[in-house]
Amino acid sequence: MSNQWFSAYRTTGPWLTAIVRFWDFCRRSQFLAILATTLLVGLAGCGQDNPGPPKVDQVKVSAVKGQISVAGVAKPGGAKLTFHPADGSKASFPLPRAQAADDGSFVVGTYSLADGVPPGEYKVTVVLHQVVQVDGENKAGPNLVSKDYSAVQTTPLKATVTEGENQLPKWDLTAATK
Repeated sequence: MSNQWFSAYRTTGPWLTAIVRFWDFCRRSQFLAILATTLLVGLAGCGQDNPGPPKVDQVKVSAVKGQISVAGVAKPGGAKLTFHPADGSKASFPLPRAQAADDGSFVVGTYSLADGVPPGEYKVTVVLHQVVQVDGENKAGPNLVSKDYSAVQTTPLKATVTEGENQLPKWDLTAATK
């Protein structure tokens, strides 16, 4: 068999000769392994896991943590909190948000999940929708907290964020009336 290959190799022309020689070079020098490794290492740097330093137009943020409880609700997990500028102005940054864990604890984020909040005064809105099944699918049901907490105009929750670490006081919310 090797004689047939060798004779085909010798008689088919210079282009096949070049391909066979290149293939032999790749096998002997492990060229393809080196090339593949180089490409994989180069592409690994193209991911979005580490977005790098903040963009120039991002406002500096400070860490904010807190906890809520809702009367009559064993686990307030899933409650969504939104921080609105207290003076009613339009923020030059995305509204900071958080989602409570089952124990009611939350960490607030503005540009990413838990990066913090720009220093300032805020009114905080909270909604906690009961999960209901409709046609076999989970859907947002009624709000379990008082409707006063869901609107900026009526929420009694206020937060002052300063530079550095901020631990908000625990907020005990009243449940929605049925």
